Amino acid sequence: YKAGANAWLSRKEVHCFVNVVGDFTFEEAFWLAIARSCTDDPGLATRLARTKIARTPRGEIAFWREVARFFCGHPTSREEIDDLCDYLGAMHRRDRAYSLKGRTLVSLRRQMVEWHRDIAAIERIEALRRRAAGKGQQAQGPAWDGSRLEDWDWEPSAKEAKAHGERFFVRQLRTAEDLVAESRAMHHCVSLYAAKCIAGNASIWVLRRKALGKIERLLTIELDPQNRAVQVRGFGNRLATAEERK
Repeated sequence: YKAGANAWLSRKEVHCFVNVVGDFTFEEAFWLAIARSCTDDPGLATRLARTKIARTPRGEIAFWREVARFFCGHPTSREEIDDLCDYLGAMHRRDRAYSLKGRTLVSLRRQMVEWHRDIAAIERIEALRRRAAGKGQQAQGPAWDGSRLEDWDWEPSAKEAKAHGERFFVRQLRTAEDLVAESRAMHHCVSLYAAKCIAGNASIWVLRRKALGKIERLLTIELDPQNRAVQVRGFGNRLATAEERK
């Protein structure tokens, strides 16, 4: 055990690992050793070792070490740690650069509630797709048909560009996940238009700006079946500016 643990644990953690006393599985003992290097509270370390952290992939140890360190500094119940681990795991799968730096227990609780709401919204949209496909049938693929218009990109001239390499692009949203994510990020209710999109009565598009390595959300656009813009909104449901409408 000691020889194998050296590849994953510090010297102090290895010592704790090989001297664990009590009813712990191998993985629980492994994470108990890590937790004990972050806290002097043996009860807290034991609690962490018995959470879902102990069942995470070894290949993701760097991220889950950060999680264990976070909960050593922000103690809470085993049940809440498990709930938050579900959320944190989903965020890490979505973005491998996701970090707990600057976050608090309060902010994580709020973000987890929002995540659960998004999941519920996605499930409602998928239920609409199943009903549209026919009773008892599965919708084909993750995306609905949408408009036949193609996505497009536009790069302003060097004279017009406000930053080096500035580029604008328009993309159609054709999945529940994308529609709900747009609603969340832009603070508006575009996800409520899912039924219209699935039925072919509308299509939802987004305008983004990319410059200096960053992507900025600008507008959400609703087109009717004739591909005419019937609604254009920015953050917080604001109207498009004159410059954005050009």
